[in-house]
Amino acid sequence: MIHLGVDRFLTPGETLPGPFDTPIGRVGILICYDLRFPEPARALALRGAQALLLPTAWPVAATLYPDHVARTRASENGIYLLAADHVGEEMGARYLGRSLAVGPDGEMIAEAGEDEEAILLVDADLARSENKRRVFIPGEYEVDLFADRRPDLYGPITKGA
Repeated sequence: MIHLGVDRFLTPGETLPGPFDTPIGRVGILICYDLRFPEPARALALRGAQALLLPTAWPVAATLYPDHVARTRASENGIYLLAADHVGEEMGARYLGRSLAVGPDGEMIAEAGEDEEAILLVDADLARSENKRRVFIPGEYEVDLFADRRPDLYGPITKGA
């Protein structure tokens, strides 16, 4: 975890480790609130992550994360995102559930229900994460998620504006 949200029981990390080579592919790991920031996911994707693993504890009011943020991070980086969310109640806080798997185009592949313990099995072709090119209308509307970037303009993002 490199960002702290409401959790004041942890110390934020000083580096962003990974991604890591595993028998199934190259994976990066973010924790919970880290997902709210686009930069860590992008940094891991630029380093070759094919999938992001996200252990998280979304409170019941945080439907923004499974509904929009997880899908956005996957699609803007062209990688899989697999989130394992806490479910039920603990120490007076109620958690959403809704563990999920999102594909490189932001498509929802699998999702547990709210307040549901579940094991999600996903057949994911991690090679799809290697292709950053998106063709909407051949020869007319084609984009490349990484080649079209303009890091020369992004200085304030990395320098803290």
